[in-house]
Amino acid sequence: MRASRILLPLLLTAAPPALPAAGDLWRSEGLDAPIVQGVFSADGSTLAVRTADGRIVVRDLGGARDAFAFSNPPYPVAALSLSANGAQAAWGDYRGNLYRWSTAAGLRQTAVGGAALGAVGQTADGAEIVVAGDGSAHAFLRASDLAVVHSQSTGIEQVHALALDATAATVFTGDHSGQVQRIARSGTQYSTSSRKVSNVGIRGLLLAPGSGGPLLCWDQDGRLRFLSPANMAEQASLNIGAVPVRSAAHNGAGILFLGLADGAILSVNLDTRTVSRGAELDAAVVGLHALNDGTLLALTEHGALHAVGGPAPGPLLEPPLRGRLAAAGLSLATGIGTLDTDMGAFRLRLADGAAQPEEAGAAGRPLAGAVLRRPQGPVVVRLTLEAGGLSLVADPAAACAPMAIGDWTPVALAAALWSPRLALMSGDGALQIRILEGGELRLERAVAADPSALWTAVRFLDLDRAVLQTGPRAARMVRLGDGAVVRFALPATARLDCAGFSLPANLLVFADAGRLYTLAPGLSEPVLRYTASAAQPILALELPPDRPEARIWTPSALVRLALPDGTVLGSQAHAAPLAGVMVAPDGPFALTLGSAGGLALTQIAGDPLVKAFPQLRPAAAGGMDTPAFGRLRASHGAWLEHEPFGWGYVYPEPPGPWFWFIITGGWLAGGDAWFPYLYSMRGEEWVFTLMPDHPYPWVYAFGSGEWRVFGP
Repeated sequence: MRASRILLPLLLTAAPPALPAAGDLWRSEGLDAPIVQGVFSADGSTLAVRTADGRIVVRDLGGARDAFAFSNPPYPVAALSLSANGAQAAWGDYRGNLYRWSTAAGLRQTAVGGAALGAVGQTADGAEIVVAGDGSAHAFLRASDLAVVHSQSTGIEQVHALALDATAATVFTGDHSGQVQRIARSGTQYSTSSRKVSNVGIRGLLLAPGSGGPLLCWDQDGRLRFLSPANMAEQASLNIGAVPVRSAAHNGAGILFLGLADGAILSVNLDTRTVSRGAELDAAVVGLHALNDGTLLALTEHGALHAVGGPAPGPLLEPPLRGRLAAAGLSLATGIGTLDTDMGAFRLRLADGAAQPEEAGAAGRPLAGAVLRRPQGPVVVRLTLEAGGLSLVADPAAACAPMAIGDWTPVALAAALWSPRLALMSGDGALQIRILEGGELRLERAVAADPSALWTAVRFLDLDRAVLQTGPRAARMVRLGDGAVVRFALPATARLDCAGFSLPANLLVFADAGRLYTLAPGLSEPVLRYTASAAQPILALELPPDRPEARIWTPSALVRLALPDGTVLGSQAHAAPLAGVMVAPDGPFALTLGSAGGLALTQIAGDPLVKAFPQLRPAAAGGMDTPAFGRLRASHGAWLEHEPFGWGYVYPEPPGPWFWFIITGGWLAGGDAWFPYLYSMRGEEWVFTLMPDHPYPWVYAFGSGEWRVFGP
């Protein structure tokens, strides 16, 4: 069998660069946990998956888009089924709740029993749903309204497998003790029989198509049994190995395919009763489906779909990012971000969402990363694990030679915002500040260990003038100018995953999942200022540099709080619920993770730069593009770094926006309708700029009738 890889964007794809509604510059299909189960419609055009974190996603493979996505808190999903036409999905959870979604009626839910629904199936026409509970009952339900047609005690134990014919006239279930039960119905009459076929748990059942097809049963010891559908008597058995079977499919022509946890696909000839090992994939095969043209679709737990055999296999889409997001770092100035997931490390291009995996090779396994800003271009520095120990490795490699870590073990690192500095911290609090100069990460400052606390996080504060180290119930701030260390206690609930320094309020501000605290200079006890509701925890914190307030991101809204007292100033609802937020430190954008898994880059509404330039977006080469004002390298609140004119300030209110640059020393009036012309209040004249085509500070001054370098 020949295999061709078809990678579907179940986890992340780069979306078109068009500007959608609600401030999103691009939106991906999201980040997922590993896929546990995948089921297909009869024609293979629709795929439904359940993930390890309890999400259900139904996808139209032709359009490669989610038709439905559902999170299932607080009870994990135990089993999933998809109708033959792909228009209806049904699943049960570990609390006995049954869910049904259809393209026509949306989502419905009903409670079937108090035990886990370990198996779910549907009739061929989708009119009925059959469920089997753990040690309690099996039930037949009408799909249209989830009304129970019939329910009775099973008399068996924890159910792991279910198989049924096209009309559910005959249903089979298998439990963890090795019993198989047969439920037969005729009209309104139901009869039940059972047989113990194995001494170990049943892991799968499949009723071969056709009137004489056997009931195929495999157990956890690697035994495949051929059973009579009439009385479950064993007709034959095969040894298929000890690797667990994760999925199965029948091609209708006497071949059974089994997907294994090690990525292999077994082919079983039901006529000759022989087993052969076919394609070898790179991850557990959690979904299989045989098409009429001989192609076998195989879904792995990482979200890759493979076409095995068939007349014309070929790649469709390649999701560059896989896994559950663990950490992220953004830099608008460099145009890239670093993403760490449970399936690898990635580099994200902020202009369009494209991600490139950072594969472990000669440089070792990447553990953590940060983006350093420098005039010559960005440098990604990663802490890597090699055969000889830990090293810091830069990309591009020419920027810095690899640096071996000596007799200590960093557990966290952070990049400075406005300078090419890197902070490395060990678990006992030892701190090194290194600066990228002359092709090496030169040690600039070292701070001694503090083993009195378990230190877990490090970050730069206050425009790179201080570094904050945090751990359970303890934190310390190190000033880079003189090396002074300020230590303070934390409340038991504080994580300091959200922290910053508010210059206008002269306060250190930090938050845990549900509370916001402030700490004034010279004090050692933080003050609780705001408490969020249990349903709306704090996901991220933003501190504007030009006014004494804090912005907190919750799943449903962006909330503005006054400092220092924490009074709510206002809020703005998100277009869709969020599960995570990473606010860019040098531009009015945030990387958001939707509750259903979608990853998006979003403009921060109300930011002065967004008000001045509504079409602002990340530039491919780093920085931000404006329609007519040229490229901005970075911003910090109302302060902006313009490519030709340097640092300046924007006042976006009508009739502006107004700009003030250090090199001009006076206010300028401009706007989309005026660019490339600006009116200089200082010179009381109009000037013509070379923006946006040429990044040079030359202007033509109409008052003097000459070209000159812009300045006072």
